[in-house]
Amino acid sequence: MSENSKFLKYLTFAPVLRHHLVSITNGILHFAKSVTCVRLNINLILLYNPGRPKVNVDGFESLYEKTQTGELTVSKAALQLGISRRTWYNLVMEVEK
Repeated sequence: MSENSKFLKYLTFAPVLRHHLVSITNGILHFAKSVTCVRLNINLILLYNPGRPKVNVDGFESLYEKTQTGELTVSKAALQLGISRRTWYNLVMEVEK
């Protein structure tokens, strides 16, 4: 086989090879875009997730003053409001800011 016939053999194979390379590349790009979209959607969910709603407690301030003066314990004040002591202390931290 001469050099020209080898070159012509590869030249006729080139469009088939190009077609396969293009389809593989398109598949990889499609996969990368879909993964990026999923990643973006997850980030958007995490970024805009407000979490649990804030507890709206009426009468907290008056009971807080009573606990500060010693008239009432924190446990009894939280029980009257229907919240846990942890929620009580979270509300105290917000008030004392």
